[in-house]
Amino acid sequence: MGKYFMETVIVQSDSGFGSYQCLEYNGDQWEDKNDLLSEIQQNVYDFYELGCDELPEDVENILGSIENQPDLVYAYRTEKDGCVKFGGIKEFNN
Repeated sequence: MGKYFMETVIVQSDSGFGSYQCLEYNGDQWEDKNDLLSEIQQNVYDFYELGCDELPEDVENILGSIENQPDLVYAYRTEKDGCVKFGGIKEFNN
């Protein structure tokens, strides 16, 4: 029985009230979480792992506010001074 990792985008929930939800897990299945993290970090401007990294003032810690929260949650920007977006990585078992 093997494991693999997939990424998702996290957006504000339609219900609002400071809650968030994961969109569909998409993309390739990765055998190594660190390889997937490296790939993500190479394609964004800023990257912060929530619960591990110190966050700048404009990055909200949304841990605990995400429906079906993935194993790892991160914040990122795709360009300097761009808006903050959230994503996640979940571990799956075959």
